[in-house]
Amino acid sequence: MSRKKVIIFNDYCGIGNVALKMNTFALMANGIEVIGVPTKLFSSPMNNPAYVELSINRFDDFVNSIALINDHYDGVLVGLLGDEQVFNGTLEFIKKYGKGKMILDPILGDNGAKYSGTKDVHIQFYREIIKYSKLVIPNITEAILLSGGNLENYKHYDDNVIEKLIDGLVKLGANKILLKGENENGEFVNRYFDGREIHKISSKFVLKKFHGTGDLIAGLLTTISVKDELTKDNIKKAQDMISGIIESAAIDEEILPDCTDLRL
Repeated sequence: MSRKKVIIFNDYCGIGNVALKMNTFALMANGIEVIGVPTKLFSSPMNNPAYVELSINRFDDFVNSIALINDHYDGVLVGLLGDEQVFNGTLEFIKKYGKGKMILDPILGDNGAKYSGTKDVHIQFYREIIKYSKLVIPNITEAILLSGGNLENYKHYDDNVIEKLIDGLVKLGANKILLKGENENGEFVNRYFDGREIHKISSKFVLKKFHGTGDLIAGLLTTISVKDELTKDNIKKAQDMISGIIESAAIDEEILPDCTDLRL
């Protein structure tokens, strides 16, 4: 039996175990072949004031070359979409090879604020591509931005607001949704909409802050989607795994777990 194969469209950071690096790590640890397409190059995460950002020259040629060599993919993971050329090239690839296979991890903001590089056009990119997704995994901030809500309501969300956010994403064409949450009474609670109902999925909340946890869950959920089925039980297994990795880390630094820690 041939190995499962996933193509990832995401940014590459020279410093930091994040984005394309972390996605790849999670998938390869589970025996999945990864084909990486950098959508933008960063010297480090954008919260570093000294970071340098580079666009990808000849992006279309890069993607077309890959498509000529490989025309079958078990899954497609899409993260950061940079400029219009990157968006258009990624969208065309999804239409040809990734319909119903895409895990979409919109990169727009967190903690009630947009990321420094997020523009209105980036929000529109994700709104256009979301209908091709198998699963979309925004955090609360990103769900508000995508559904056209007001970020001033970020700190006042409850179950009713969550339902409205999920309904807004469904109206954009989302199929299944994992809405990444926050600490709720000592537990980290995500909401999973399976196409019919919303499930609360709770894991132990660990009071440590790392870059790359969102990229790690994206990689693990992509693994599940191509090797098994996306269910609330499988998603909880991935969440619990991440909580355990964070808890076992000695200090608050970048996560770089052993491959054995990431086998689902």
